[in-house]
Amino acid sequence: MNRAAYRVAGTTVFADSGEVMNEVSIDQARTIAGQFMQVRTQDVNFVRTVDRIDQWTLGQRGALPLHKFRVADEAGTELNVQPRSADVAVMTTRKSRALAWAGVIPHFLYFAAIRQNQPL
Repeated sequence: MNRAAYRVAGTTVFADSGEVMNEVSIDQARTIAGQFMQVRTQDVNFVRTVDRIDQWTLGQRGALPLHKFRVADEAGTELNVQPRSADVAVMTTRKSRALAWAGVIPHFLYFAAIRQNQPL
């Protein structure tokens, strides 16, 4: 059953009951990633918890920490699940990462270290 949930002051609240959602665990986030990708949970591997922005989470600064997973698929999919909202916040594939490194990142000097230190 899908339940409507809303973000209120940074907290996810279920609309039907007013119940506040607790952060999802790594195992729950892994299940969410598997459902999102429509693959077996066994095909989703936990990589790490991202607690500092990296090249792929620059736009997700306020969403950190994120649980990062790698999917055992041909596309080399990687997902980041936000534990407070249980949302998939970032999804990349091997191809999208390669294209970003070949195009957008060097073209705009979009390196995480530079973007983190805006005066630089």
